[in-house]
Amino acid sequence: MENAPETIDGAAAWELVISSPGQVRVAGMGGIIGLEVGALVDLSVHQGNDPAIMSRLIPSIERGLLMAVSDKGSDDGI
Repeated sequence: MENAPETIDGAAAWELVISSPGQVRVAGMGGIIGLEVGALVDLSVHQGNDPAIMSRLIPSIERGLLMAVSDKGSDDGI
């Protein structure tokens, strides 16, 4: 993986995001516009993670996700 998590907390944040597809914000036409960061941080607390750390990591994952989706759109000629 090109951008694999480098820490235990990073791996926990990544696992949380990929295991919570219901926390993806979607626009009217089905395009991904972000993550429900607050809800994901709340979920992370229930899993025993530090909310301050997750509050920094999850938005970074969100930025990477949005960049990847944007790159895919440009690759498809959209």
